[in-house]
Amino acid sequence: MKIDDEKLIEFCRALVRIPSPAGKEKDAIRRAQEEMLALGFEEVELDEFGSVVGVLRCGPGPVAVFDAHIDTVGVEPVNEWTRDPFGGWVEDGRLYGRGSVDMKGSAAAMLHGLASLMEERERLGGTLIASISTLEEIAEGVALGAVLDRFEPDFVVICEPSNMELIRGQRGRVELAFTTYGEPAHSSTPELGVDAVAKMMKLITRIDAMELPTHPFLGSGVQALTDIISTPYPAQSTVPAKCRATFDRRLVVGENESSIARETHDVIEAAKGEDDQMVATTEIVTAEYKAYTGHKFSFSKFIPAWETAADSAIVAAAARGLEAAGLLPGPPDYYRFCTNGSWACVHAGLPTIGYGPGNAALAHRVDEYAEIEQLRAAARGYAAIAGELLG
Repeated sequence: MKIDDEKLIEFCRALVRIPSPAGKEKDAIRRAQEEMLALGFEEVELDEFGSVVGVLRCGPGPVAVFDAHIDTVGVEPVNEWTRDPFGGWVEDGRLYGRGSVDMKGSAAAMLHGLASLMEERERLGGTLIASISTLEEIAEGVALGAVLDRFEPDFVVICEPSNMELIRGQRGRVELAFTTYGEPAHSSTPELGVDAVAKMMKLITRIDAMELPTHPFLGSGVQALTDIISTPYPAQSTVPAKCRATFDRRLVVGENESSIARETHDVIEAAKGEDDQMVATTEIVTAEYKAYTGHKFSFSKFIPAWETAADSAIVAAAARGLEAAGLLPGPPDYYRFCTNGSWACVHAGLPTIGYGPGNAALAHRVDEYAEIEQLRAAARGYAAIAGELLG
């Protein structure tokens, strides 16, 4: 079945026109479900997280999951957009709107690309699973994990934007919260209390000086202070008795929850050695979320880094397919941001790669857009990768 570029772009525009922030993806999922059925996917079903999957069976052989999340971040500051973020506007070869890059464009290209293989089943062996998943923006990998548990695949392709580069790794992330404790006092007599914010300032200096690990493929770790708040707030002439600071840390392969716990413990102990009034704790942040289906779950904000070997079967097959289709621009790269691939590669232990249309630098930004030509090319790329994995 030939890829219909016009229908592909119209479907992508339709998805962009449907707001789908994480946890509120129902309408966009229903539209994706309609498209799957129209394209001829089998066993098109929803799960407890609200994700929708479609199946293409080609006889005995390996199982490959292609995943694209359909949830997005918000559009604030909306008054800075020069085009309606939900207009699906096409201009000068670009499709504008929230989610066009991250990652409704990939979802549309993946579905149409895989569907184009339906008439080639006789030469293929195995099963293709098209996963349109939810909640990635707030809980990377959890929804995809349910799909992987159900189908037990041999390969996973993450369809996040990669500017058409083949991806074989990704930095991880962890959200760390540090809390310092003091003693309240009237701010006219601060010497009678212990200022928790002042203690936090000292602790932050040490946190900023931490030497982060490096990796030969993924580069250096990154750490940024993302928020800080004191208690009570507003203070109302009171020396704060508590202060909480949150750091977003980007991880490389080899870092885990235990190693991070040791490092943060050492930082706090060093701060205590310089200040006998320092009382501080640290933790990996956890949160409670609810899918649009009503399904509730807890999520620890530790998303590990991953790397698939350059000489692995999945990388070699994808490279062959893309090269044969004239779509292999260079050596495999890695994602600088987090994706569902962490769950697939680390938690599930599956051979994992990434590939998708669009410049990831445009994700989450005002006037987000995807290049029309890349959307069309990516559909061919997904078909080429799938054809090699099952060929």
